[in-house]
Amino acid sequence: MKKIIAASISNCVHVAGIINFLSLAEREGYETEFLGAAVSVDDLLKQVKEQKPDYAAISYRLTPEPLVYVLQELKQKIAEMNISGVKWIFGGTEPTARVARESGIFHRVFGGEEDVDEVIAFLKGRKLEAAEYYPSDLISRIRAKYPYPILRHHLGLPSLSETISSIEKIAEAKVLDVISIAPDQNAQEHFFEQDKMDRRLDGAGGVPVRTKEDFIALYNAAQRGNYPLLRCYSGTKDLIPFAQML
Repeated sequence: MKKIIAASISNCVHVAGIINFLSLAEREGYETEFLGAAVSVDDLLKQVKEQKPDYAAISYRLTPEPLVYVLQELKQKIAEMNISGVKWIFGGTEPTARVARESGIFHRVFGGEEDVDEVIAFLKGRKLEAAEYYPSDLISRIRAKYPYPILRHHLGLPSLSETISSIEKIAEAKVLDVISIAPDQNAQEHFFEQDKMDRRLDGAGGVPVRTKEDFIALYNAAQRGNYPLLRCYSGTKDLIPFAQML
């Protein structure tokens, strides 16, 4: 079982982010120990030296300029104490993450812009960089994220272009695993008999999908970020004859 020792370092008392990280690590089978908030460099290194963890994780979410000096001290004392074999992890804001990256200390730096899938992948020893890391069918997606839930939400804006733009933004943000496309009521009732549509009602209740090409455009919009799966509400009007047969 791999072990992570963690602390909010120097005068930083913010702990929510690092505790959440440790919670994810525990779910992935790691042994974890949180040393607390505002832990000095000396106290941190004493524990690292004694316990010899696989990872030492530190958090700092204050003004980035003082962090430069904190990390200079950390780097110098790691060398003086001859601490090796430990991979260092940093978590903070994007400005403090830039300082951490420049220090040359850290195996991995999290700046708060990563989605939970990226953090979990790191803990699993994987890297999410391409489409093949995001399963393209529902069952595989559920298995890949276990024991975490997949997230779904429906989406259907009054125009096709607005809906496409929204799917692109959601995919890039990596916040959903499944997007349920909500067609407008005209499509739900009369997609296969479009001559019966009341065009005055286009866009009412969802996106006015009308052709195969519309669906392809929606699909292509999701081919980025975490490649969310798409599903679509089925028609209502066209299901009535089938329902009557049951």
